[in-house]
Amino acid sequence: LIILGEGYDYYVNSLKLLVRELGAEDSICFEGFTSDVDSYLRYASALLVASPSEGFGRMSRTLHSLYRNHLIRSPYKDKKRPILINNWEATYFDFDTDKLISIAKTAKENGIEMLVMDDGWFGKRNDDNSSLGDWIVNEDKLKGGLKNLVDRVNEIGMKFGIWFEPEMVSKDSELFRAHPDWIINIPGREPVLSRNQYVLDITRKEVRDYIVDSVIKVLESANIEYVKWDMNRALCDLGSLGLGSDAQGELSHRYTLAVYDMQERLLEKFPDLLLENCSSGGGRFDPGMLYYSPQIWCSDDTDAIERLAIQEGTALLYPLSTMGAHISDCPNHAIGRTTPFETRGHVALAGTFGYELDVTKIPEEDRVLIANQCSMYHRYNDLVRSGDYYRMASYQSNGYYDAYMVVSPDRAKALVTYVQVINRALQRSRVICLKGLSPELYYKIYRYNVETGEEDVFLDKPLQGNTLMNAGILIPSLHGDFKSILLHVVAEDVNDDIPDKEESEHLQGNVISSVVSTKNMDGVNVAVTPKKNPGNGQSNAAPTENKSVTVIKTTATLKETDADFSSPSSLLNGQVVKKPEEAAKKEEKPVKVEAVKPAVRVLTVEQAAKEAAEREALQPNKKNSIIENRTITVIKRTATLKDAGSEVKKDE
Repeated sequence: LIILGEGYDYYVNSLKLLVRELGAEDSICFEGFTSDVDSYLRYASALLVASPSEGFGRMSRTLHSLYRNHLIRSPYKDKKRPILINNWEATYFDFDTDKLISIAKTAKENGIEMLVMDDGWFGKRNDDNSSLGDWIVNEDKLKGGLKNLVDRVNEIGMKFGIWFEPEMVSKDSELFRAHPDWIINIPGREPVLSRNQYVLDITRKEVRDYIVDSVIKVLESANIEYVKWDMNRALCDLGSLGLGSDAQGELSHRYTLAVYDMQERLLEKFPDLLLENCSSGGGRFDPGMLYYSPQIWCSDDTDAIERLAIQEGTALLYPLSTMGAHISDCPNHAIGRTTPFETRGHVALAGTFGYELDVTKIPEEDRVLIANQCSMYHRYNDLVRSGDYYRMASYQSNGYYDAYMVVSPDRAKALVTYVQVINRALQRSRVICLKGLSPELYYKIYRYNVETGEEDVFLDKPLQGNTLMNAGILIPSLHGDFKSILLHVVAEDVNDDIPDKEESEHLQGNVISSVVSTKNMDGVNVAVTPKKNPGNGQSNAAPTENKSVTVIKTTATLKETDADFSSPSSLLNGQVVKKPEEAAKKEEKPVKVEAVKPAVRVLTVEQAAKEAAEREALQPNKKNSIIENRTITVIKRTATLKDAGSEVKKDE
C-alpha cells in the first residue's frame, strides 16, 4: 500500500497495521533497503508495501478491492458502462451533424450504445490553435444546435457524451482576450505557450466559477449522460496573481484542490453523470481522481500491443474497471501497426471497452465482428469488472506473449486472455498455468468465438483446479503475430455459490478425500464423499456404486438414527440414517439429529476399501440406508437431497 504523510512514528504505526493486514509475520522486504529499513522509514516520503510471500499480485488485488469498494462512489461503480464510440480518431476536427449521425446509425446497428463527440464542437475550433475556453456550440458544424444533435442520437436509441478541456484556454480565444490575467504565469515574465494553449489559474474562485457555470450550461441544454474531462499540457512557470509572495509555493497543491472542487460541484449538479478523466491519456491516473470518476483514459496510444504494456502497468495499482480502453482503427494512428480486429477487442475487454474509429469506413470483415464483440463485453464484463486479477505472463518480460486472467470472488468462473505477440518457428504449443482457482473444483474451459458469438469447447474434459494451476493448459501456437484467444473457465456442476472452507476442505492430489458430515439448517446431517475424478478414470470414492447426486436443498426432518457420526468409516458406507419405517419402530416421535461438527479424514483407496469391508463384516445383513456410497457434491449447507435413491422417497 502507498503510505503518505510525515514523521517516523506515522510510518511505523501504519506499517504495523499493514503487516498484519497483508498477512506478513515478522518480516517485510523493501526493495533496495533490506539492510536498513529503519533509516529508510525515517526519511521516505512514500512507501510501497507488498506481502513477501505473494508479492505484487497480492498487493494489486488488495488495492483493487480497496479502490472498488471504498474509494469509487459513482453510480456506475458496480454496473456496466455503456459501450461507446468516440469520433476523435474517426474525424478529428472535421465533422458536422450529418457525419456524427451516420456514425451513430451504423454503430447502433452493431450494438454500440453511446456516441461521444470529442474536441472541435465549440467556438471556432477547426484545429488545435484556438477557442479553448469558449464553451459555446459552433452551429456552423452542428446545424440546429447541440440539442438537435443529441435528440437525433437519442431517437436512434443511443446515449450521448461530450468532450471538454475546462482547465485550458487558447491564446486565440474570446476568454483570453477578455481575461489575460486568468492564466498561470510568473508575474513580469512572458507566459509559456504549450500546445497553443495556457493553463487557467483555477486556484482563483472567479475562474473556477466561470468554468463550472460554462460546463453546466452546456450539460443542461441537452440530454448529455457522459463527460470526458481532458487536460493536455503540463503546468510550468508556476505563478499566480491570486496568491501572495509567501503562498506562491502552494500553487500546485491548491491547483489539485481546485480540480477536486470543480468536479465535486459538477457531480452535485448531475449525480448520474458518467465522468471520465483524461490528461494527455493517463497523465492524471491516480486514486484522488477515481473518487470523482470511476474510469480514466489510459493513454492516447490505442495500439493493442502497446496497450498490453500500458494496461499491465496500470493494473498493477488500479482495477480493470477503471481503465479506459478502446478498439481503434488500423494501421494504428499513433504507431502505424496493424493488428487483428479480434485481438484489439480482447485487449480492450480488460478495461471499459469502446470504439475509437469511423465505423462507416472500416473493412466489412472487421465491421461484422462488432456485434459479437459487444455481445462478448456483455457476457463477460461483470467478471472483468469485479473479479480478482492475476497475471501469468508479461510480454514486456519474455518478448513473445502476454497472459492474464480475472477470477470471480467465489472462484467459480474465470476469464483468461492470451496474446501471442510474436510467433516462433516450430513451436506447437505453450504451457500456461492458471491462477486463483479453487484447487478441488473441476473446471470446464471454453473459447469465445468472435465470428459466431458463441463459446466453443476448448478442453474435451473437465480438469481440477489443482491441475490447471500446477500443470497448466496447452495453448496451441497461433499462426502469425499479434493473435489472441479468450478462454472462459467455469466450475463444473456448481452454481455461483461455492462451499466455504467449513463445508468443503481443499483437498489435493490423487487420494480419496475425507468423508465430511455436514448439517443443514434443520440440524440434519448429510454425509458426503468426494466427486469422481473424470480426468484420470479413477474414482476418489470407495469401490462401490459411483453415481453422482447433487444436494440442492433439504427441508425434511429425519427420524432418529443409529449412525455413528464419529466414525468416518461408518459414514463411508453411506449409513447416514435408517429407513424411515425402521426408525419409526424404535421411536414414534420424529427426533432431529443433533448437530455435530464436520468429521474429516483423508484415506487412501486401499484404506477406504479395508474399512468398508470391516464394517460390512460386522453387519453382513444390513444394507446401506440411503445412498449406497454414491457421490454427493455439497453446494450449500441449507440443501435437500434431490435424489437419494430407492431407499428413501424424494419428499422425505
